[in-house]
Parts: sequence; structure tokens; C-alpha cells
Amino acid sequence: MSEVYNVSSTLELTMDALHSFIEGQSDLPDNIDALERDRRNSKFHVKAINPDVGEYTPTARLVGTVRERIVVVGDDGELTHETVHQHQSRQAGWTEPPAAESLDTTTVEYVKFHGEGDDILRNTTLRGEMFQILCQLTSVAHSGYVEGVEVTEEGLNPVRYSAEDGEVPVEMSIQAVAEQSDSEVGSQQARTDESADKPTWTSYS
Repeated sequence: MSEVYNVSSTLELTMDALHSFIEGQSDLPDNIDALERDRRNSKFHVKAINPDVGEYTPTARLVGTVRERIVVVGDDGELTHETVHQHQSRQAGWTEPPAAESLDTTTVEYVKFHGEGDDILRNTTLRGEMFQILCQLTSVAHSGYVEGVEVTEEGLNPVRYSAEDGEVPVEMSIQAVAEQSDSEVGSQQARTDESADKPTWTSYS
């Protein structure tokens, strides 16, 4: 089972795309036998299933927020993922924006995995494997990115995927924290080990 830290995501995709991804997923990461879906009001959970994990051990799960939006359908029949206002604003600089009543619109459910750490990826067991699932979701998402730091045999491996570009080469540096006197430590008790080791994402290429 792999480990991952400093997970962050702004990924957004349609509910239909998410269901299709889960139902058609045939290349699951090692140690995951299946993915279980569970909707709880405005939250959508995707849970890792492994029969070898104890019954009382919670496995990692992705947590997204569900929202409905009325979006514009393009002339080619494809979703633009834009609201009427967004669509009109985008075209206003080039031509006279189309009247709202002339646009073809539809109501779509979206799932957004937006946040850091436990906001979007909960529990420890199979956490690294479910991070891989989150990265794979960029292939069916219409916007956003996923990033994190994987722990490998070679050391720390920074990872970033975007809905537009897929896997993006990335560099990072981890800032060292200078030794402090007892009085300095006492005055900064709010600083945690996690924040001290937080990576600085320096460039993407």
C-alpha cells in the first residue's frame, strides 16, 4: 500500500462522467478490487474495496460535492459547461452576445472534488491508491487539477494532473526549518510538523 501527502484538488466533472468512469474502470490500482459509490445528500463518496482489509478498518474514500447547474449546450450538441451568463460574457468581446432565450440549455449534475487533504481524500488505508484514482479522474473531468506528493522507494515524488493536459511534469522543493531556541518554540506552538514539511511547488513545465 502506497502513501501520499499534501493532496490538493479542484477537479470538476459531470455525475454521468463519474458513473461511467467507475462502471467502466478495468485497470484499478494494486490492492483495490472495486470502487463503491455512496451519495449522501450533497456529498458523493467513492470508496476503495479490498476484502483483505479488516471489517472495522475504514478504507480511503474520495469525497466530492454535488451541485446542479443550468448550462449551455453548443451548436454541436456538446455541453459547454458554461452558465448562460458565462457563455454570453465569453462571446461579448467578439460579437453581440446571443439572447438567453435563444440558447439551448440543460440541467446537469456536477461533482467537484475541491479542497486539500481530508476534505477530498479521507482515511489512511489505501490512501495512495485512491489518490491514483483521483488522478485518473482528470481524464474525464472538464476542469481542474490534482496534485500531491507520493512516497516511493526512490523518495518523494511530486505529482500533478490537470483536466486539460493530463500528467504535468512538476518540480518542488521542501524548505528546511532552522533550529529554534526553547523560547521561540514556545511562542510558535501553533506550528505543526506537517506545515514545517509542506512542499513548495516551484515550477511546472
